[in-house]
Amino acid sequence: MDEILSKQLYKLDTEDNPVYQTLLHHAITALGSIAQGFPILSANEKPRSGEKVFLRALEVSLAALRTLPTSTAVKDATRFLFQRLLSCLGPSLLPFLPTVLTLMVVNCQPKDVVDFLPLITQLLFRFQDAIFPVLDQLMSTLLEVVFNFLKQVPSKAKVELNGVTVNSYEAQQLLELERAYVTLMASILNSQAGVFTSEGL
Repeated sequence: MDEILSKQLYKLDTEDNPVYQTLLHHAITALGSIAQGFPILSANEKPRSGEKVFLRALEVSLAALRTLPTSTAVKDATRFLFQRLLSCLGPSLLPFLPTVLTLMVVNCQPKDVVDFLPLITQLLFRFQDAIFPVLDQLMSTLLEVVFNFLKQVPSKAKVELNGVTVNSYEAQQLLELERAYVTLMASILNSQAGVFTSEGL
């Protein structure tokens, strides 16, 4: 991964053949799969092995996401890795949260946000009070992104599929985004977070 980024090999990618973005995706998801085999830690337990290796892997994946912020493949892989590292690294990930969460909402599409919002719910459950300061910084940006998408009008609300009228892909994505947003808000309220009373909102 370091070589692809340092030598800017990703610039050789084309829209039809994104070879190096695909390699980055495979490498990052492979690391996430390896992390899945490590012991699950409690919220306050320190990792017993692999911490330095996995944190370095996360740093490189975040560097890839900074370099290729519009790459769905890199964004999906980084989210996958981060979710797997939550179990085996626990509180060691807290310093990375602002960067991870911010990069996830930059240059995103409704599907990206739908996939991302459950991660915040997972973080609330995992870290509880420790996640509140990070959410406090992120919420105004996150709300802006969500509502900018929700106020969009799909080019086609309904389409015909095998003789059946169904929601268009755009309309379905917006419905899923609305459901994910409501679920997140319910999780925040149930956790009694203080993010809604901060001066930043």
